[in-house]
Amino acid sequence: MGPEPRSPEEEIIAAQEAEEEARQLAGWREQVLSSLDGDYDAQMMVEGMLDGQRGAALQALVDLPDKEFASKQRKVRRCIEKLKAEAPNRRGRP
Repeated sequence: MGPEPRSPEEEIIAAQEAEEEARQLAGWREQVLSSLDGDYDAQMMVEGMLDGQRGAALQALVDLPDKEFASKQRKVRRCIEKLKAEAPNRRGRP
């Protein structure tokens, strides 16, 4: 047996919540990308991460040697951590 069907009101609320979440994610994405302005590789890493790429697939996307890739990963992580620290009340997103 599946979950109970939702009422029309519950469907509207769920759609509104999903729309708000999408707006927040788009805002978060833009904040991170603008913080990395001028670093194309770091921006591509963020885009790849948002598309679900990890590890070797992400490294292939930016086409960087191991050492440079690790350095870009640290840069992206630090950028995200800084933005989170500046906006702690936004569901863990910058």
